[in-house]
Amino acid sequence: MARKNMEKTNNKRDFLEIIQRNRVFVEFVEERYGGSQSRMELLLDILWGMECKKKEELLRQIYLYGSMLKSRDLLARQIFLWLLEMAEAQE
Repeated sequence: MARKNMEKTNNKRDFLEIIQRNRVFVEFVEERYGGSQSRMELLLDILWGMECKKKEELLRQIYLYGSMLKSRDLLARQIFLWLLEMAEAQE
């Protein structure tokens, strides 16, 4: 069971690395749900700082991002949940 969880965490970290190196994902989200510039700036700040911020600061930013979501933003809600999982996996 622990090995399966570790594999999931590694897959999420691989996905994070892909996002950090390639702007295609961010450009897609901006194009599709880019109604809020402040929300996109916050998302980028979270993504780019995921590895170096303290867990408490990261969670604060993620919950702030979550508070900006609208009920129809399904992709943004999935990103919110993924960000929470990534933050919880940090030490």
